[in-house]
Amino acid sequence: GQRVQFQWIHSGETSEETLNAFDKIKSLKPDLIIGPSLSSQVLILLKLLEQNKMRTPLVTPTATSTEILAYDNVLMVANSNSVQARMLASVIKEKKPRQVMVIDIRDCVYCTNMASELTAALSAAGIDYLSRTVMERDIESSEILAAAT
Repeated sequence: GQRVQFQWIHSGETSEETLNAFDKIKSLKPDLIIGPSLSSQVLILLKLLEQNKMRTPLVTPTATSTEILAYDNVLMVANSNSVQARMLASVIKEKKPRQVMVIDIRDCVYCTNMASELTAALSAAGIDYLSRTVMERDIESSEILAAAT
C-alpha cells in the first residue's frame, strides 16, 4: 500500500500560533496541508502561502467562511456559511416557527459571519426577520452544572 509520512503541527488559536505553524510549513515543505480548523486560521495561512508563492494544496475539514472560496488551492470539506444559512432558512420556511433561538459564542468570527449569511438567506427565502435580540448575561459554568442537575 501507499506509505505517507504525517507531521502533526498545532496551529493554536491565535494569529501568532498560526504564524509559527506557517514557519514549520515553510521548512518542511509538505505536499498537502490538512487543517487548520478555524476559518480565521485558514485565511491567515492561505494569505501567507500566497505571499510566499507556495501553491501547497490545503484541505480544511471544518472551516466554513465563504472568503475561503476565493482561493483555488483549498478544498473545504464542510459546507460554507452561505450554504449552511440557505439550509437553515429552508428548514425555517418549512417548519414555520414563530420564534427561533440561536445559540452561539460571543465575538466569534464564525458566528458573526453566519449571522450575516443567515439574515441574507432569510430575506432571499421571503422570511420576515423581525429582530435580533442578544442575550448578554454571562453564565458561569457552575450555574450551568447546577441547572443541569
